[in-house]
Amino acid sequence: MSTGPLLRLDSVNKVFPGGSVGLDSISLSIERGEFLSLLGSSGCGKTTTLRIIAGFEMPTSGRVFLDERDITPLRPFDRPVNTVFQDYALFPNMNVQENIAFGLTLRGISGRERLRKVKEALELVGLPDKAEARVGSLSGGQRQRVALARALVCEPQLLLLDEPLSALDASLREHMQNELKRLQKELGTTFVMVTHDQTEALSISDRIAVMNKGHIEQIADPATLYDRPASRFVAGFIGTTNLLSGVYLQRETSGIRFQLTGDWRPVVTASTELAAMPGTALTLAIRPEDIIRMKPGAPDSFSGTISSIAFHGHSLRLLVKLGNTDLWVDMPRDRADMDVREGAMIELGLRPGACCPLLAA
Repeated sequence: MSTGPLLRLDSVNKVFPGGSVGLDSISLSIERGEFLSLLGSSGCGKTTTLRIIAGFEMPTSGRVFLDERDITPLRPFDRPVNTVFQDYALFPNMNVQENIAFGLTLRGISGRERLRKVKEALELVGLPDKAEARVGSLSGGQRQRVALARALVCEPQLLLLDEPLSALDASLREHMQNELKRLQKELGTTFVMVTHDQTEALSISDRIAVMNKGHIEQIADPATLYDRPASRFVAGFIGTTNLLSGVYLQRETSGIRFQLTGDWRPVVTASTELAAMPGTALTLAIRPEDIIRMKPGAPDSFSGTISSIAFHGHSLRLLVKLGNTDLWVDMPRDRADMDVREGAMIELGLRPGACCPLLAA
């Protein structure tokens, strides 16, 4: 077995009939035992990437390597890869045990060994008492667990998950996110998941590949994507971000001095890395939680009018108008007071040490 990446995509392109470009020279390495998510909006290429890894689609050009073996020409059932589909694809005429055992039967696993493996798989997903149950009698979460057990029982080198939690309600989806991560860590199997849900990707992935228009904008761990986005697209796609245009003035010991342009022209100091010349037009990415209330007249503070307030549980999300500019601000509820109301003026500034990336304008 190779010690390199488990899966490698080498300059993979996909052009569909009619000329539509699905993937534009995707290169990607996935490590052994990693949980990687392909994240993006509809039509970005994430599902096409998954289908090419599984063998359901052939790339127009480029190669797919698994354990340094070129699997590009192999049919899906000749690859040591299993897929959990969005609709689970369980057989309604079979009970739970028969569904899980289906792949083992195709591989010629004997009856006693097959039953042992099915029992272990049911224990793994927390359904030891559902072996004889019909699929139609199960809840959505239980069907999802059966689909996982069926995929894992054959011990694939790589497990692909195509929006596996999208059909579940919010509370069950959060529970199953934890279950997915537990299973992946317990088994050490490499997981690749397609999702459009950024919260889901951020909460359970080791790394995330953010996709846009058939290419990868950035691939990194969740914290890096959130704190150090590589482009305006990633900054705007991951979480809520204020993207404000301006000009880099100078570097000081306290950080980068940056003047925002337009009808709102304060100078702010941001803690960030920058390889640019003074006078360069850039975009400042500011997270709502990095904007704090300031005392009037404080250095680098600016004032605006609260136009709306949304309840977010532990915090209030304010929409503050600064001339013609809208700014999202997250304020902890325990720091809000009677002055935090629609129509009120508020003095704001950047949280000391806030990481506010400067991106190409």
